[in-house]
Amino acid sequence: MTIIATVLDTQDCPVSEDFIVENDDFSEAEEAAEATAEAGTKCCIRWSRSSDGQVAYWGPSGAAFKPHWYAKPGRPSEMSGGKAVKVYLDAESIAIATRLGNGNVSEGIRKALKQAGENAPWQPAASPAALLKAASSDSARTTSRTAMSGEL
Repeated sequence: MTIIATVLDTQDCPVSEDFIVENDDFSEAEEAAEATAEAGTKCCIRWSRSSDGQVAYWGPSGAAFKPHWYAKPGRPSEMSGGKAVKVYLDAESIAIATRLGNGNVSEGIRKALKQAGENAPWQPAASPAALLKAASSDSARTTSRTAMSGEL
């Protein structure tokens, strides 16, 4: 019974050579997937068994019908409507965000904001885009008033 494992990217394109797996030892394929993810390519391990034609995925928990994605920690590779924003946090907030995001501060902030929004008894009066636009125009008005008063 021969098992062949391949590391695939998110488009199901192979990003490694095939690995022959013996005694359910996927360590070579796992190392290749981890190295591929560290290089910046999100990937998974798909395996197939020649004896019965079974095809599935492999991850830290073993065989699965859904792929386990190996990915480098950091910002999501795709985020609809996303924008890079600088924030200044105290050490306690950084520690909390890091814990919530499993080592990723940005993910922790996103999770905390989502949870706060779901649990809040209020609803924002405007969409996030409208709030950002209002904040930008408030900042511009403050700057022009300050310039006119000679405080710059």
